[in-house]
Amino acid sequence: MFNTGADYALSIIGGKWKPVILYLLANHPRRTGELVKQLGTLHKVLSDQLRELSDAGIVVRKSFNTIPPHVEYRLTPEGENLYAALRYLNYWVSNRLLPIRILKL
Repeated sequence: MFNTGADYALSIIGGKWKPVILYLLANHPRRTGELVKQLGTLHKVLSDQLRELSDAGIVVRKSFNTIPPHVEYRLTPEGENLYAALRYLNYWVSNRLLPIRILKL
């Protein structure tokens, strides 16, 4: 099914919005409306992405029984671990692109 652990991880966070959602949820639970505004995406697209991340155990959804009702999303401990891996990947890319930019100058 998966050749490597990286294949598995990419199957979970693959797509346009999932990595950005992880960054937005890192250390800060957010409401659906906040995420829609920050991403600039359709509510349905966001809901689908959040459902997939929730099904994978990366994000947890918490419903508040208030008027009006609202929902909040946050990273699970596994989601925090995945976020740490993404941060390292971001660091790796930043270091890799810097020499390329210097060479192009």
